Amino acid sequence: MDSGHGTNSLADSLLAIAKEKQAVSVTVCQGGPYLLRGSFTVLDERGEPLPRTRQTVALCRCGRSRQKPLCDGSHKAGGPWETPGTGPAPAPDV
Repeated sequence: MDSGHGTNSLADSLLAIAKEKQAVSVTVCQGGPYLLRGSFTVLDERGEPLPRTRQTVALCRCGRSRQKPLCDGSHKAGGPWETPGTGPAPAPDV
């Protein structure tokens, strides 16, 4: 399904990855970025792919990076940015 922004939905993207049998992992670093590993493309707000120069891509979670959506390590310089109740939602009971 197209969201109107020239990109496929997350579900479509995950389905395409599964069909290609290429694993993608996302690691949440406490007090730091999301680390993405595997075969994927990060798109900017225009739907254009961001250049990828490393096997692992770090995505900013603190909002301080000057290279958003990529992490530039700015979370290390400031005070804590994760406060109780603002982290990821717990996984639903299955």
